[in-house]
Amino acid sequence: MRQQALIEMTGYLSKDGDLRRTRDGRAVLALTMPYTRRKRNPQTGDYQDAAPTVWAQFTLWDDAALHYADRMKKSTPVTVKGIPSLRTWEKDGRSGVNLEIEFPQVALVLEPPRQQQQQQQPAQQQSTDDAWATPGDWSRMDDTPF
Repeated sequence: MRQQALIEMTGYLSKDGDLRRTRDGRAVLALTMPYTRRKRNPQTGDYQDAAPTVWAQFTLWDDAALHYADRMKKSTPVTVKGIPSLRTWEKDGRSGVNLEIEFPQVALVLEPPRQQQQQQQPAQQQSTDDAWATPGDWSRMDDTPF
């Protein structure tokens, strides 16, 4: 049996995607999404941060990078799935760990504007086939890690 770890995160991008090109001309789109675990305070009923923020970074390449470049803006709701990897860093006497999601599959999360969400009846279940918008037919790739 082959060991494999997968992670799935849903949230909002922390900044606009950063589209660049490698020296050989390949398109690369760098994206970042934070996650802060929250828990409800039983005395006040308010939600409070229960852990430090985890910053997940992921990169799209080539056609996927070009396809998503104009869509991936700050506060865009997305779901990302991939293989988790931890990268340690050190800068100016500080150190930390970043979560990187390798071989990401990305979907834009379709949601009504926030004003309409409060007025709507119970949310209808969306088809996940419509939500996943990764270009290309990844199901036929032999080297896909999933």
